[in-house]
Amino acid sequence: MIDSVGLEPPPPLEKNSTLFNKENIRLHLSDADHFISRTDRESFDIIFADPPYNITDFQQLKEKVQNCLKPDGIFCMEMKKEPIDEENVRVKHYGSTQVVFWRAAA
Repeated sequence: MIDSVGLEPPPPLEKNSTLFNKENIRLHLSDADHFISRTDRESFDIIFADPPYNITDFQQLKEKVQNCLKPDGIFCMEMKKEPIDEENVRVKHYGSTQVVFWRAAA
C-alpha cells in the first residue's frame, strides 16, 4: 500500500520489472485509512504510508495497520521529523523528513 497526496505510482516500482516479479507484488494507491478499513482479510509483507504531514500520527496509523501485516512484516511511514517513542523502530532522517520502519512480531 502506498498512500500519497498525488496518488501517482512511483516509476521505479512500476517500470523496473527486473527488480520485482509482478506476480508476487501488488501496489495499492489509496488513502491509508480507507484502505485499511476495507482490508480485513488480507495481510501484507510491507505497508508504506506517505500521509499528509501534520495530519496522521505514526502511533495511530501503526495501531491500524499492524492487523494487516504478516508476521515479521514491515510498516514504513514517511513523516515530518519528530521524536518516536516506540520499541522496534528504526528511523532514517532526510532533511526535515524522516522515514520510520517498524517490524511486526514474528
